[in-house]
Amino acid sequence: MDRRPLTADEFLAAYVLPPDADTIEVTPCPSTPSHWVLRMKDRRYCFFREGKTWKLHWVESDVCRCR
Repeated sequence: MDRRPLTADEFLAAYVLPPDADTIEVTPCPSTPSHWVLRMKDRRYCFFREGKTWKLHWVESDVCRCR
């Protein structure tokens, strides 16, 4: 949020699902197949696995930044 890292609790408290988010698509990241990209509306959310949990890597609307 505003280009600063959030804790899991801060993210969950601040996140609001868009009212028109009726289509959600999940695919492996084209740059880093171990990451998963969730596309909803005009945003992309990249998640990666760390231990037993999935962490949000980035939120963006254009190209993938994973390397």
